[in-house]
Amino acid sequence: MGFYDILFAATISGIILVIVSLVMIIRTGRKIKQAKRDDEFAVRAINASIAEVDGAIEELNKTARAIFDELEEKHQELLFLYSMADKKKAVGAANGTEGRSVLVSSSASQTKISRKEAKNPKLGKIRNLYDQGMSEDEIAKTLGIGVGEVKLILSLGKGR
Repeated sequence: MGFYDILFAATISGIILVIVSLVMIIRTGRKIKQAKRDDEFAVRAINASIAEVDGAIEELNKTARAIFDELEEKHQELLFLYSMADKKKAVGAANGTEGRSVLVSSSASQTKISRKEAKNPKLGKIRNLYDQGMSEDEIAKTLGIGVGEVKLILSLGKGR
């Protein structure tokens, strides 16, 4: 084997080495680009998830505000009811009419109810359902009112 044969073999080996190196560089570049695309996709997916969570949090805040407003309204109604109950109690005590009952006739029978119940039929309905053995939750569902309102009215009725 002569000098030129060795030189030719070395040149061919060098060319093959350069080609293999270029192929490896190109493959690595493609892998890097694919990894970058995968990362960008993951970032977009994370951003979409964050936006979705932000929307859910905003909805929860709206719901919480609505519940708070409703609770505040119910609180004001309760304060009004307590105030009215105290006034009626004071007026009843002053007039000596506290605890008197009136006779009300219904289709099934005659029922003795207080003057308070005669003025507000909801009070009578709640008292009658309670006397029939219904729970406070069942009464609230039946009449379409809050359980707290039922409890309040029943507790106010215990004083008669």
